[in-house]
Amino acid sequence: MKHYVSFFYALLLSFLLAACTGRKQNMLSLFASIDKAEIFKLDIETDSIRNPYLMECAEGKLFFANMNYSSLISVFDLSSGKHAGDFLTRGEGPEEALFVSNLAGCGGKLSVFDSDKQKVVFYHITKDSLVKSSCIELQNDTSFLFSTFNCLPLDAGRIAATGLTKEHRIVLLDGHGVPYQAFGDYPGARAKASGVENGFAYQGFMAYQPEKEVLAIGSSFGESVLFYDLRKVETPALLKEHTCAVPQYRNTSDKQSQSVAFGQDNIMGFLSLKASDQYCIGLYNGQKRVGMEYGGDKLLLFDWNGSPVKCLQLDQTYEQMAYDEQGNRVILLGLDKVTGEYKVMAVQI
Repeated sequence: MKHYVSFFYALLLSFLLAACTGRKQNMLSLFASIDKAEIFKLDIETDSIRNPYLMECAEGKLFFANMNYSSLISVFDLSSGKHAGDFLTRGEGPEEALFVSNLAGCGGKLSVFDSDKQKVVFYHITKDSLVKSSCIELQNDTSFLFSTFNCLPLDAGRIAATGLTKEHRIVLLDGHGVPYQAFGDYPGARAKASGVENGFAYQGFMAYQPEKEVLAIGSSFGESVLFYDLRKVETPALLKEHTCAVPQYRNTSDKQSQSVAFGQDNIMGFLSLKASDQYCIGLYNGQKRVGMEYGGDKLLLFDWNGSPVKCLQLDQTYEQMAYDEQGNRVILLGLDKVTGEYKVMAVQI
């Protein structure tokens, strides 16, 4: 009898262990604790902020990409807080842009990706203006890439792009905009999902650490972030993957349009991903979207091996994030819950 009782408890224990180990983590459970962020206000002329949907910091300036405004980019000086001007006219002309899909500081310059025109323009950042330096037109070679949704210049000779790809998730392009290498699988991708379907469902943000040559990509929908070692050009290597939930969506593509619709159970993931020397920093939500609410209320910090280091709880949701290298601080854009006006806050890293 004692033998059977011992066997029963051993069986029960093994079942419980299997149940515990099989239980899915969420992204926040990767961190030992959630600490309260120390947040302070920046003195920025918020009355001059338009209706931004992207934010970047470079060379002591804060840049916003504007929606439904004749000038696509607004610039603010971080030291004085003053509005330095509005730049880049919306239009079809050679010196104009149609839709800015990414802003990134790169080698002391600001890179602007126009997804409608499929080109990256680099600007010198002067005291009170942006001066065009060079331009790269992307070649969407169908053996790698059909259309680029987002791209990030890594250095003078490499660009990482995501979008509608043939097989892999990320495509590397050379300094002339020519694709030459594809890598990375879609996390938890449906077995029968097409490249088009995955391309729409798994869009996200990228961040790059040039000294370590590590590229991170965090999904906007679902809970997923992956880290790649790009030191070997021929064989980019996956360093670490944290995928806790995949996008919940249905395919709505037809002959006239290509898209997906996200379900009510879909989790909002990363709202932005930025690189410091020490950390990959993500503005994160981790909850199902309610109504029209948009934003993240946590900062997730990973080292460049992909290991989780620190989770900081913010005082509210913020729509945009930038990293100020000079001040080693994260800059956040949100709405004041009382006045409804924009406010610009910072967290020292």
